[in-house]
Amino acid sequence: MLTAVIFIQFRTIGQTDISALEVMREDELRTEIALLRARHEEVGQRIAETNGIIAEYQEMIYLGEEASDIFYRELQRSNDLVRKK
Repeated sequence: MLTAVIFIQFRTIGQTDISALEVMREDELRTEIALLRARHEEVGQRIAETNGIIAEYQEMIYLGEEASDIFYRELQRSNDLVRKK
């Protein structure tokens, strides 16, 4: 999951067209900066969520919980995310 989040961030950075930024007016640039900041915060939140999940997995493994319990909980989280959208 962490790899997927990092890939999304690289893809977002790769989609930024520098030549188009040179031609934009100041207010357009401010809008674009605001959008990029929002995307950055979203990726940061995804990374934090992924780190939380990893920590939870590590704790479950340490406590000796079954792998099926871990995967079942992750499946429930994924289903909840799909329902929210």
